[in-house]
Amino acid sequence: MAQASQEKNSTTPTTFYPPTLSTQVGNNPGNMKEALAHPDSQQWMLAMVEEITRLEARNSWEYVYPPTNANLISARFVYNLKGDPTRYRARLVPQGYKQVKGLDYNFDDIFAPVTRLKSVCAMCAIAAIENDELVQTNIKSTFLYGRMEPREDVYLVPPKGITLPGLKPGQVLKLRACLYGLKQAERQWYQKLCDALRQIGFTRSEFDHAVFYRQLSLTEGSGTAAIFCHVDDMGLNKKYMPQLISTLRSRFELSKGGRIHYLLGMHITCDCEKRTISFSQSAYINRILIRYRFNEICIVTTPMNPNVTLFNEQCAIQYIY
Repeated sequence: MAQASQEKNSTTPTTFYPPTLSTQVGNNPGNMKEALAHPDSQQWMLAMVEEITRLEARNSWEYVYPPTNANLISARFVYNLKGDPTRYRARLVPQGYKQVKGLDYNFDDIFAPVTRLKSVCAMCAIAAIENDELVQTNIKSTFLYGRMEPREDVYLVPPKGITLPGLKPGQVLKLRACLYGLKQAERQWYQKLCDALRQIGFTRSEFDHAVFYRQLSLTEGSGTAAIFCHVDDMGLNKKYMPQLISTLRSRFELSKGGRIHYLLGMHITCDCEKRTISFSQSAYINRILIRYRFNEICIVTTPMNPNVTLFNEQCAIQYIY
C-alpha cells in the first residue's frame, strides 16, 4: 500500500491556519509539507493513500526504467475539499506544462468541449415547461477512462514522500491512463464519452458539442432524452433517468445521483408547483467573503431608518442647482 511520510527535523516553518478557517475553501494545503502540518493532516494523508490506491487499481501505470532520451515529468498532489458532506480529496497531478509537443502529446489531441451555460438554461427551461426535473450524476475517476495512445509515452516521477511497493531505484511510472493535468487528458475522456453515448443511440448536438440527445421509442416512454456534460458532471431529464443511468453504469462508475442542486458553481432550485428553476451563486459569494476576510467584519447599524424617502420639498434650506 502506498504511504505518505513526513521528513523529520524539517526547517520549513509550519503554516498557520486560523481555527475558524482551517477547513474553509481557500485554505487548502498548497503542497505535501503543508498537508502534513495542517490541523487536518490525518484526513489529508488518508486522501493521498486513497488516491494512489485508486490509480493502481485502475492499472494507471507500469514500473519501467526510462530510456535515456525520456522526458521525465514530475507530479504533485492537489488538495481540495469537495461536496456536502465534506470530502478530503488529494489528486495526483502530473505537471503537464513540461510535456513536449510531438514527443508525449500532439496538438490535435488536447481540445475538449464543455457544455455552455445557454444549454443548461435551455434544458432547465424545457424541464420547467414540461413539469419535469433535471437530475445530475457524476462519473468517478473520469480521466482514468481515457487511455494513452500507443505513440504517446509519458514517464512520471512520483512525488517525494510517497512510497510505492515494488518501485525499484531508478524506475519511474510509464502512464497507461491519462491522469488529470496531462494536456491530452480531457480530450481522451471526451472521446471515450462520445463513443459510449453513440453506441447507445445518442447524437451530438451541432450547437453544443457537449450536449447529446436521442429519440426514445414508445417502450422507453417516447420523447427526446438529452444529456449535457461538463467534464465529469452530467445532467439529464428525470423521467428518462432510469433507462439511461442503467445503460451508462455498464460502462462507467457513476455516483448515486439525484435532483440537480449544484452545478458549475451555481445552486439550482426547482419549484415544480410554480414550474420555475432558479440559479444563485451564494457559495461563490461566501468564498469571496472568506478570501478577503469580510466574514469577520462587524456589522454597524445606522440610527436612521433606511426605508425613509426624502424629497427636496422637505429641505429646510432651498438650494439652487
